[in-house]
Amino acid sequence: MLNNGVNDCDGFRFYCGDKTLLPGCSTGQYRLTFTVGYSTINVAAFVCFVQKVTTERSQSERLLLLSEFEAHLDKLDSEKNEMNQTDIAALHHFYSKHIDFPDDQTLTVLFGQVNCNGFTIEDEELSHLGSAVFPDVALMNHSCSPNVIVTYKGTEAEVRAVQDIQPGDEVFNSYIDLLYPTDDRNERLRDSYFFTCVCDECATRSKDGAKMELRKLSSPPELEEVRKMVHYARNVIEEFRRAKHYKTPSDLLEICELSQEKMSSVFADTNVYMLHMMYQAMGVCLYMQDWDGAMRYGEKIIQPYSVHYPAYSLIGSSLLCVQCPLPSLFSERVLHIPETGPSLPGTGEEDPGSQGIKEGDRHYGSGSWEGSPLCNRDQTRGGGAEVRRRKSEEEEGGVRTRGGVNKRIRGRGSNVKEG
Repeated sequence: MLNNGVNDCDGFRFYCGDKTLLPGCSTGQYRLTFTVGYSTINVAAFVCFVQKVTTERSQSERLLLLSEFEAHLDKLDSEKNEMNQTDIAALHHFYSKHIDFPDDQTLTVLFGQVNCNGFTIEDEELSHLGSAVFPDVALMNHSCSPNVIVTYKGTEAEVRAVQDIQPGDEVFNSYIDLLYPTDDRNERLRDSYFFTCVCDECATRSKDGAKMELRKLSSPPELEEVRKMVHYARNVIEEFRRAKHYKTPSDLLEICELSQEKMSSVFADTNVYMLHMMYQAMGVCLYMQDWDGAMRYGEKIIQPYSVHYPAYSLIGSSLLCVQCPLPSLFSERVLHIPETGPSLPGTGEEDPGSQGIKEGDRHYGSGSWEGSPLCNRDQTRGGGAEVRRRKSEEEEGGVRTRGGVNKRIRGRGSNVKEG
């Protein structure tokens, strides 16, 4: 799947859902370059411009044209349709003097394609740099136990193996933040990519017990009490996501602290909902340059993250860039870095590893508010990788899932079990 050569990859060229690797494929690293802009609107404008001036395929369209992507317009609710129309209006407002746009129906399809198949580009601290579309990379299906990650260098996307991949194995990426339990992950996938994941991790729910760990009490909480607390946790996560657009850092920190206090009556500190709010609190502390506070929260989440996240998780890379001395335990446990990387089929060589990668919306950095973790760390993508969302929704780069059904897909969210 991955080739040390920048401009050629015989193995990936044959990716069509039936096979991703052919025997003898030289593998290592695969790079693709395509449209990059700060937001979905910028990307759409650039795509329209490129399509006007050339009919040639871009370097990242050797397998699939952007115009062949699924837009899933029939599955959009009224809010998403309204968001698309708002984006189209903004596109005309900012670019109509410079670009001759197609009709609004064509633009609606384009925005649907970009929203479902776009990637959020981030630096090594997972601060938002822009959005992009990589048609060939978007062919990869989703799994909650992915065997590759997507990293970025400038306008290039690099696909790197994080597990041993044998010839004939399907290549899976993750479209979403994998911290959360199965039901939450699939709710996010259905909302953004219009399918339900049927990977082994979702089928077995093997990690849900640890992710939803309850506080050990002499009298365990009743099932109904647990359900109510889960409902509260999901609501407060949504409340925080909206509040960070208009509340002060002090107010946001108070939301984090009060919610943790309430949830701790039922949830253990290792529960993912507790960890979510701890992570947000750490982000607020970083923004306020409260290094001691950030350290306290960071030390609380390190060990649980090493359990809940898969190997080579992006959260590990981002936390290593935080400008406070997190303990070395982090690099040893959260990243699960072995002495040598996973072997890649056909080469006998080890993968050189990865840096500056994205998994979900975790943003770290001591710079602007836009680059702080509170801006984009949500239970939603580049991830994905996932494309920038507007209004009440956040960005998340993306990817999708198929669960081993060997059919050719047309971009993310296609030919999978739909919700």
